[in-house]
Amino acid sequence: MKKTILLLCACLASWYAGAQTGAKFLQGEMMTRVDKTSPNGKYVVGYSLESQPWGLDSQTGFMSFLWDVETGEQEWMTTLDETDFSKSGRFVDVTDDKVICGWFKDPDNMLTSTEWGETYTLPLNVAAVWRTAR
Repeated sequence: MKKTILLLCACLASWYAGAQTGAKFLQGEMMTRVDKTSPNGKYVVGYSLESQPWGLDSQTGFMSFLWDVETGEQEWMTTLDETDFSKSGRFVDVTDDKVICGWFKDPDNMLTSTEWGETYTLPLNVAAVWRTAR
């Protein structure tokens, strides 16, 4: 009986200690995905899960944001624009000083594809780095 009471007390003590850690959970906007948090925990990058028309299919993930956790400011920095592919971008990681890496659709590297009798010339995805102002 003593062992059972001791075990129960130990479990309750560890549960209480875990509940007091002060962990902070944040939730982004609807239909978004957070990819990475900077090592210092100050910045978060992610992208929209909303589908956008692209060729015969839909495309997701080329509207990306940078979220400053301390201020709560979320800035949408890229978008999928079929008239200006240089505005596209998918953020996948961020550093402590807001250098973002990912990829974008490069208008200088095009690929022609034929699907279902329709021919499309679309840009390839290439690696990219965005340096934001501090």
